[in-house]
Amino acid sequence: MSVWEYYKKPEYRVGKKSYPIFIENKSSDTLSIGLGDILPMITETKDTLGEWTEIERPFIYDCGTGLTELYLPPNEIVITALRQNFGTTNTKFRVKYELADSAVYSNEINGKIQIE
Repeated sequence: MSVWEYYKKPEYRVGKKSYPIFIENKSSDTLSIGLGDILPMITETKDTLGEWTEIERPFIYDCGTGLTELYLPPNEIVITALRQNFGTTNTKFRVKYELADSAVYSNEINGKIQIE
């Protein structure tokens, strides 16, 4: 489901399960953490060789005119969600938050995925 469907059709969210993702600003500065209504996060899974693989593409705006920045003041948190994937193969998930030239990774989350 695209981000636009999520907002336009809230009934798509009914019955969906998600893991909470907490982002905390532990610095003494206000941070710019995203643009528009998008946080630059990608879900990754660990494959059978122990390598992390992205399972989605980053969201890219076609046009940035009028976009506002999302700010996170010092000692504050943002809560977002990682939708649970369902399948038959046990795996580990993590979220990669990437902005500019740096990346931060979440703790590992146990879950299941459908391997095609």
